[in-house]
Amino acid sequence: MPIRKRGDKWQAYVSKRVRGKKRTRSKTCNTEAEARIAEAELRLQLRGWEGETCPPLDYIYSEWKQEYEIKVGVETFNCVTGILEKWVLPELGGVPADKIRRKDIRSLLVAMGRKGVSREHIRNLKSYAKQVFEYAIEVEYLENNPTVGIKIDFGKTKKEVRSLTQEEINRINNGPDTYVRDAALISLNTGLRVAEVAGLTEDCVHKDYIEVRQQATGRRRDTLRIEPTTKTPAGVRVVPLTQQAKKLFRYLLTQKKEKWLALGVRSPLLILKGEGEGCTPGGLSTAYRSFAKRIGVPTRFHLLRHTYATELYRKGLDGKLRSQILGHTTASFTDDRYTHPEPKDILKQFHNSGL
Repeated sequence: MPIRKRGDKWQAYVSKRVRGKKRTRSKTCNTEAEARIAEAELRLQLRGWEGETCPPLDYIYSEWKQEYEIKVGVETFNCVTGILEKWVLPELGGVPADKIRRKDIRSLLVAMGRKGVSREHIRNLKSYAKQVFEYAIEVEYLENNPTVGIKIDFGKTKKEVRSLTQEEINRINNGPDTYVRDAALISLNTGLRVAEVAGLTEDCVHKDYIEVRQQATGRRRDTLRIEPTTKTPAGVRVVPLTQQAKKLFRYLLTQKKEKWLALGVRSPLLILKGEGEGCTPGGLSTAYRSFAKRIGVPTRFHLLRHTYATELYRKGLDGKLRSQILGHTTASFTDDRYTHPEPKDILKQFHNSGL
């Protein structure tokens, strides 16, 4: 026990095993309150911090963790703390925070990369470690953040940029009836971004068009956050609905909605998973990759938007209108980045021009 009564006195006692040897500290006090304070002081001494210098990183982390748990939900908290406790604390936990240099953090991130850890995982770790050091600065343990200015060259990655073939579109249409397929079909028929699909609500859907004015950004205290803005510079954009899109939304607003209401779920969101929970953009993208791989269309979610843009081009829609529907700043960006005509499309446009 860290605190125990010996006669009319109280004793604070702490122990820790370091490099196979047990180290102990104890102090006798007159009252229980004094013993509790002494126990905290002895624990810090055992970690190599006696109040004169900066505390070790694991001590700062334990303080930060208590405050961080209050700010975010359980899901986010467990994810963040799990990453830090797996990679950072075993290497740097016992080091006084003011002795940790930028090169130490960078070496840790590089070592993670060599072990095959994903780039997204490494970027997240850097972001989480930055929060811990910012807390240390806030409580005046540190003056500078060693994570600032760290750059890791992952090398250039070339993402696949194309539109889906008709066979791939058919596989999505005929895929398992899940929330992922519903989200994919929305993007395929409207060109919405993944965050916009995740944040789409009933009041955004009208008879002949949808208003894109919000997006989901993540979870906070187990509740999906909906931001009243999107990446569209104008803020709100109108996306006309094709006959196929109208049929899809009628299905989502009637049969799907009735199914959730029968289960006691009342939510304005169109895309719900599990027991009626909303989806985060990251979670929906990951779920789509698994869905696409299962049906034999190994693509990322954003290519659905490319497919919609290419289909607008094939229908002969003006470049300016296409860019406004997709929420781009310029028509040239839509043409250069999102339009992928096939040879048959080029021949068709050429013959229709009368040349």
